[in-house]
Amino acid sequence: MPEKNFPITGLFIVSSIFGGIIIALFDMGQTDVQPTVIMILAFTGVAGFLKSNLAYLWALITGITIFAVIFATTYSGHTYTHPIGTNIFGALICIITAFAGAYIGVFLKWLNGKINKRVNRN
Repeated sequence: MPEKNFPITGLFIVSSIFGGIIIALFDMGQTDVQPTVIMILAFTGVAGFLKSNLAYLWALITGITIFAVIFATTYSGHTYTHPIGTNIFGALICIITAFAGAYIGVFLKWLNGKINKRVNRN
């Protein structure tokens, strides 16, 4: 990894961790999954759009952080109101959602580049 990109990459890593924590804490108070899925897709989609060459990393960090926070709080005695209940391994699905969001962001960046080339050509 080139040194000149390290501060930006480090900032994305830290923001992915904090984003995962915020999304997990938000998810614990929800009785429905749609708001959480939208938050995961939006957060990882923006990260994938802004830094598309490391989209897999943002998806992994965000998804694993969400799972880790839910795992830790479930086993620390927190009552979890989510439809999956105490089956915290169902929370692993958030990693799939994070990958979908990150690569949707990559696709939108690619599409944006194609549109810009076509517009600038004319």
